[in-house]
Amino acid sequence: MVAVEDGIELRAFQLTFDGQSLAEDIGVRLKGHISIELSKGRSFPLKLDFDRYSKGMKLDGLKKLNLHTNFNGPTLPILRDHLSYGAWREFGVAASRTAFATVEVNGEALGVYVMVEQVDGGFIKRHFSAPHGDLYKPEQISGSLAYHGSSIADYPDIGLKWPDSSDHAALLHALKVLDTGSTQDIEQVFDAKAMLTYLAGNVALGSWDCYPTTGHNYYLYEATPGRFTMLPWDMNGSLEMAPHFTMCTPMLEGLLSQRLLEAPEHHKEYVSLLTSFLETAGSKEWLSARLDAAAKLLGAALPANEVEALRRTPWRPSNAATYSDRASPTRTRGMRPRSRDRCRRGAGVAARVSTQ
Repeated sequence: MVAVEDGIELRAFQLTFDGQSLAEDIGVRLKGHISIELSKGRSFPLKLDFDRYSKGMKLDGLKKLNLHTNFNGPTLPILRDHLSYGAWREFGVAASRTAFATVEVNGEALGVYVMVEQVDGGFIKRHFSAPHGDLYKPEQISGSLAYHGSSIADYPDIGLKWPDSSDHAALLHALKVLDTGSTQDIEQVFDAKAMLTYLAGNVALGSWDCYPTTGHNYYLYEATPGRFTMLPWDMNGSLEMAPHFTMCTPMLEGLLSQRLLEAPEHHKEYVSLLTSFLETAGSKEWLSARLDAAAKLLGAALPANEVEALRRTPWRPSNAATYSDRASPTRTRGMRPRSRDRCRRGAGVAARVSTQ
């Protein structure tokens, strides 16, 4: 049985998870775009859809689950996912849970993957006390949040994920306000602190592939009526480089980050959040302890030389204060912001799980 989802073939498989076989087939497809291209051999990232063929079927309360692999190195991307999502949660941000799994397809071992919780209606209900609003996962070009018109058809890749349908009135209003409103108006339709936390966390974790630079890898959720918050996604490219603060200055593509950081009070709050993240969940001590725990859990499946390679990558600052100072908007004086307008059935899958 073959279907198509997000332009990718989806097939029916039988799943055995931690020794237990599900009663019905599940849907399995390759996941991502660049990750698929960069994957080597047969270890492609996968998305599991538990209720595709049996409505209401879940696995431990989940309708979907992502299996991320090591697309650009034997183990580093799964570690980056695991460490960074953990840091987001430690900082109090609603972010996906992770665990490791060894994966087999049709009896062939594919190695260690990291399981990443899907951000969907179930996720929203677990994290927000009164879930009711729309959940989006934008991609380029709509992901810049630039205003393109008053119809949702003007935003073809805005990516409504939950619920199944919407009139999109709240989002369209928010985008219009972002385009023409004052800072105070924008604060009424976007949660400024949540957005600044998203920026600070991505900078602290050395993640460049995110909203202000590429206009994707985030979720936009209407947490309260008419007001949106931003949630992190896709951290497998994090912890590769030192924090680079030019990505969070007003001259970059992300219109929302531009508009917020133009206001001195929000820039001050951003620096405070960045400093706090670097000193707590994004600190070398916290991340190293979590890396040590992962290495102990995975044992020989995680070669010691690769753990050390991750430790040596230049993603840690010498001190938070120095890096916070480098985020000063005076460094962009004289630079012009960029235009707001740019911006077949399978036999079986088996997973053995390791958690911590």
